[in-house]
Amino acid sequence: MSGPRSHPPVLAGYTYKKFLGDGGFADVFLYEKLHPARDVAIKVLRASGLDAEARRAFEAEANLMAKVSEHPFIVTVYDAATADDGRPYLVMEYYSEPHYGRRAAEGGIGIAEVLKLGVQVSSAVEVAHREGILHRDIKPANILVNRYSRPGLTDFGIAGTKAGEQAGQGWSVPYAPPEILRGDHAGDAASDVYSLAATLYTILAGRSPFAIPGGRSTGEAVTVRVFNDPVPPIRRPDVPPALEHLLRQAMSKDPASRPPTALSFARSLQAVQRERRMELTHVEVPEAPPPRPIASPDEPDLTRSGAPLVLRPVAQPPRPPAIPPAALVTGVPAAVRSTAPAPPPSLPVPGTQPSDTVHRPRTSPTDALVEEVDDEPRPTTTVGGPIRLVAGLVVALVAVAALYIGLTHDSDRRNVNPSAVDDTPAEVFADRPASVGTVGLRIMGASADVTWVHTGRKPGDRYRISQVGSPNAAPLAEVDASPAKVAYTSGCVQVVVIRGSYQSEPTIGCPT
Repeated sequence: MSGPRSHPPVLAGYTYKKFLGDGGFADVFLYEKLHPARDVAIKVLRASGLDAEARRAFEAEANLMAKVSEHPFIVTVYDAATADDGRPYLVMEYYSEPHYGRRAAEGGIGIAEVLKLGVQVSSAVEVAHREGILHRDIKPANILVNRYSRPGLTDFGIAGTKAGEQAGQGWSVPYAPPEILRGDHAGDAASDVYSLAATLYTILAGRSPFAIPGGRSTGEAVTVRVFNDPVPPIRRPDVPPALEHLLRQAMSKDPASRPPTALSFARSLQAVQRERRMELTHVEVPEAPPPRPIASPDEPDLTRSGAPLVLRPVAQPPRPPAIPPAALVTGVPAAVRSTAPAPPPSLPVPGTQPSDTVHRPRTSPTDALVEEVDDEPRPTTTVGGPIRLVAGLVVALVAVAALYIGLTHDSDRRNVNPSAVDDTPAEVFADRPASVGTVGLRIMGASADVTWVHTGRKPGDRYRISQVGSPNAAPLAEVDASPAKVAYTSGCVQVVVIRGSYQSEPTIGCPT
């Protein structure tokens, strides 16, 4: 909880400009650094937070952010020191545009921007995780935006190491996973993935996942919904079903059902981009394979248009048997042997052995051979001359065929662009189930029979039945087949297909 706003300290080499914001035990001010001249954001610990624990947490934040602030989507820390009045401060990169907390409340953020943002911030979180750092407070307000529209993840004030050290207190309830809210877990990579998904959900929906517009959204009420309710639909017609399913999976109440890493979450967001035929956003993680490049004007566009395409190395046809050297000489007219141009130096195809080399003559092989054969005087008084001529033509035709097959083989090999091979993991939404058909509801006193037909059923599918309009209620039943008898009081029910960690859109049935 924020305390009373503090006054900006006098700092040598900096000129105070204005107040930017507050949070926790610190305030953030805009200063101008004099040499070199530029605006910076300076986070200053309040006097009320000067106890040993607050100082330790503040110093830990400086060290953790400095460790990962080289990443393009993490706010850069320039310096850390103590003001003359005894308050520690951090000098950070200044992000001048409204943060995503404010932008989400205003609404209207497009799907392409949200997907791009998700890949970028997931990259930043993955890099932090690889350094052994958990963020523990990923939310829209902690994603800043600079004047070039580049996002920056900030506020590692409650971050800690994967070993369990925690540098501060508390998570933001609307973005915290159930295992954290129960208090029986210190957090891990799966916890940050949950917060990532909840953050993107909020940016899309304009509200946090378990907030009810016009209803009670206190911390206690939201916590109850996080424990008991399925993730509600975003109810935005332009949100791709694949994206909504991914966010639900990443906010699964079971951490084991979520994407295991921030990188795998980013890859799944890329898969949605690919499905929507959008330009892929690069994953900024060291040694991570880049997305497929945008095609040149002379090549098929593999990322912007057309159906998603996966290129895989294909088996190459066997090469023709080598022609014995003697066959290339015996019976060939002298003019052909002496004047035919020698093949240019061999150009090995990348990834092949020298034996796979294909020679590319400067002129058409057939033109060279025909021209030289036509220039050869035709004998008219002996039998050996025509025989040698025929034999030479046969050998020439064999050589032309071999060159044609070799060139075709080489063309096939060159047409498989190694950088366009899709080596990303399979999409997490690839096996999402279709919704059931019409749901029937037959009332029998205090119970009801619920029936449905599921034409896309697969082995292991289960069906969760819950009451519509009671967000805090537990599911009425979870069964593996229709019909199902459930306790009933009033209203309509909905049926959702559960397939592993995926779930379908709900189908609602009401009493007739």
